[in-house]
Amino acid sequence: ADDDMRAQVEDLIESGDNCTKTITVYFRILDQCDNPSDNLFVCIVNIHDDVAPVITCPPSLTIECTESTDPDVNQLLGNATAVDDCQAEEDLVITYSDATEPGACDQEMVITRTWSATDGCGNTSTCDQVITVDDSTPPTWDPDCPMAFDYYTSTGSTCPAASDISLAEGQVIGALEDYFVGNNLVPALAPCLSDNCSPIEQITARVETIVLSGDDCVRTYTVTFTIIDACGNEDPDLFICTVNVHDDVAPVITCPAPITIE
Repeated sequence: ADDDMRAQVEDLIESGDNCTKTITVYFRILDQCDNPSDNLFVCIVNIHDDVAPVITCPPSLTIECTESTDPDVNQLLGNATAVDDCQAEEDLVITYSDATEPGACDQEMVITRTWSATDGCGNTSTCDQVITVDDSTPPTWDPDCPMAFDYYTSTGSTCPAASDISLAEGQVIGALEDYFVGNNLVPALAPCLSDNCSPIEQITARVETIVLSGDDCVRTYTVTFTIIDACGNEDPDLFICTVNVHDDVAPVITCPAPITIE
C-alpha cells in the first residue's frame, strides 16, 4: 500500500547562511486515490560548511640580518595563499604569528612563521614557513681613517727605548678598548670600524702581528689586526696601525763655572 502513496511538495523554505544552509520541505501525502493527508510531512535538511580552507605557505628561506622580516616590506618572503571549497578567496582571512629561536649570535635567529587561513565559518588551517636570519657579512674598516699615531718626548711621552706596547700577538681587544705604548694612550679602533648588523661595542680585533722597528731616537710599532664581528665573521683585509715614539728633546747641557786664568 505504501508503494501506492506519493508525496506532493507544498512548500520549500531555504534559510541560514554560507556556513549552515537549512532547507525545509513541506509534503502533502496522497494515497492511491489522491486523498491528501490532513497534516503536512516536514523534512529538514541541514548543509554545513565544516571544511577548512586549503592553505599554501611560501617557501622557507634564508635572509641576511639586514633584511626586513616583514612580508609586506620584504617581498622575497612572500605571503600564504588559500582556497576554500565553499567561499570565495576574498572572503578568507590570512594571518601569521612568529615563534623565534635565537641563533649562534644576537644577529642570527630562526623564525617559524605559522600562517593561518580562516573562512567565514571559523574553519581554520595552518602551515609553517621557516625563515633563517643569517649574518655572513664580515665587518669593514675605513681606509681613510687615521691609522698612524706619533708621540713625542717633548709633550710628555716616555723615551722610545722605554716605550713598550701593552698588546701581545693573539690577544683580542674590543673595538672600544684603548691600549698603551709606553705611557701613551693609543685611541681605540672603533671610529674606523663598521658592520652591517653588529653594534660597534660587539666588534673585536685580534692582534695578528706586532713588528718593532727603529732605534732609540724613533721607536715604531706596526700592529696588524683582524676585525671580527659578533657572529665571528672576519674581515679578510688586515687593519694596520702604526705607532711612532720620538725623542725630540735636546740634552740639557751644563757649562763649567766661569774661571779666571793668568
